[in-house]
Amino acid sequence: MLAKKWHRALFRPDAASSLRSTIGGLSSGGFAPLYSKAASSALTPYDSLEAVRSEPRLNPLYNALFQIAQGYAMFHDALIHSNRDIPKATNRFILNALSSLSPHVNSNPEKLLDLIREGFYHRELLQATFGEIMVETLPCPAGIAEWVPMTLSESDIIQAGQVLSDARRSNGVAGDEQLLAEFMTVGLRGLSEMHLETLNLLESVEYRATEETEVFDFVAEAISHVASQELDVATILSFLHITGQTVANSLSELSSLETKAFGTKQTVRVRTSPVAGTGMLVAGTTTSDLEVLLHYAKRHNVNVYTYGDLIEAHKYSRLRSAKNLVGHYGRSAEHQQEDFENFPGSIIVASGMLLPVRKSYANRLFSMSNFSAQGANDVGGTSTTHLEDISTRAGLDSCFGEDADEARVEVVHYDVGEVAAQLADGVVSGSIRHVFLLGGSNGARLENDYVLQFVNQAHDDSVFITFGSAKHALGNLVKPETCGTINGGALPRIIDLGPLEKTVDALQLVREFEKQMILRTRSDRVPLSTLYWLSCQKSCACLLALLADGVRNIYVGPELSPFMSDSVQTYFSDAYKLYPISTPENDIKKMSTLTISD
Repeated sequence: MLAKKWHRALFRPDAASSLRSTIGGLSSGGFAPLYSKAASSALTPYDSLEAVRSEPRLNPLYNALFQIAQGYAMFHDALIHSNRDIPKATNRFILNALSSLSPHVNSNPEKLLDLIREGFYHRELLQATFGEIMVETLPCPAGIAEWVPMTLSESDIIQAGQVLSDARRSNGVAGDEQLLAEFMTVGLRGLSEMHLETLNLLESVEYRATEETEVFDFVAEAISHVASQELDVATILSFLHITGQTVANSLSELSSLETKAFGTKQTVRVRTSPVAGTGMLVAGTTTSDLEVLLHYAKRHNVNVYTYGDLIEAHKYSRLRSAKNLVGHYGRSAEHQQEDFENFPGSIIVASGMLLPVRKSYANRLFSMSNFSAQGANDVGGTSTTHLEDISTRAGLDSCFGEDADEARVEVVHYDVGEVAAQLADGVVSGSIRHVFLLGGSNGARLENDYVLQFVNQAHDDSVFITFGSAKHALGNLVKPETCGTINGGALPRIIDLGPLEKTVDALQLVREFEKQMILRTRSDRVPLSTLYWLSCQKSCACLLALLADGVRNIYVGPELSPFMSDSVQTYFSDAYKLYPISTPENDIKKMSTLTISD
């Protein structure tokens, strides 16, 4: 059962029986923790959302890393349940391991090998702490808790990982429980990635390591249940719900820490054209890394440009006051390779998404923290030596010889409460027909045509609230002068809240909108539905946050099938109003008639 910290009535009491009824009886017995929907499709918890295209060594390494993470989780969970302390040095391993099971986070075989070897150290440390309690008492199949290759050499680890891959493929078609467990695993990976961002900022703001272990303990318990191969539907549903709650809590803490560290946010006009001088391009979503890099870059007279979703950093008063934060460069993630080729200076990536590295800029690309890609210069953490080396290199790079013609883009900060009130006023007055929440991550898969067609075909009296990557699909349409305004000019038709980390702002807006509508109409029929793009582990985690908070009528693209059989999709459609997309025209017709509680 779930540990007492999280044990509560999370789903309707009939949830498990309802799903069993829908499915028509679930298979009994255990299942392999590495599985696929079908043997021919070779889906795994690592590439079902993000295809591994270029490096044949990656899948065996991901399998080996997940196997050692499961063993670590078994010991961690057992120690917690026996009221023993976990050595603090080991806590972060489970988050580092799970977040690294994505080629957009870690596609560097050497760094994966180092993480696997580190995992054996942490597992053995917990096993020693476990002491007299016999390994045989752990609720897992023989071998998982003590799995080890012949040696820790590269060839033996890859060979052992390949054996795990082959065993998974031989399992054939996965059952409904297995697919739900995969959904849960990818959500936990996304939670791990985002909570590491929160922890890094916490340590930067308060100059201390966190003493709170709830997230470490929960993730270890969840992965321990996956390793046990005895997950039932009710337990999976509970873990899915708690994962969503934990994501929302972590992102809420991240938002508070950002305000504490970097000051209040306001609307700004950010320069998007280069200025003369040396330059450093910082990509990602983590403001704490940007602040540290600004400090070291200043010592070497290096100008700093943000890239991608990090444009949000310009809203913060403290960061904006840095004289060497000169602007923003490039477009969005799907153009990353071309933009990095065109930028003539050093490039640093510490969070977000890292696409396969091209040789044309590999010698100028640095990856930090948990992020790494084959071909990039991996500098690990944010030690003084590493940051000094990066800044020194950036100061030597030739960059822009002269100022380009000045161009700027407005980055708007919206007060969620004010927006919610204006939306409610617009609905009551009849100037707003429907509100669409557009979230998730398009990643590198570029299903942008669907999103663009969806917005273009919607009624003119519709409003779109975007978070995540949706705004990138819309391009110049996001600008008020292009998309138009509504409610007497009080609101643009497209309102962007920021990157996926702002899912918590979207949740706050939805609840405030609902509250304002009830105050005005005495009805809970709020005309809001959601289009969500599920293309990476963070987007999976944030989808769980929406579901846990009670958001319903969510249409998901590009597909749900990697995780859900037809019967499980039917259950989620009935219970949580979660549907796969079809065509923009058909989906708009359906969604425009829905309310948040239908």
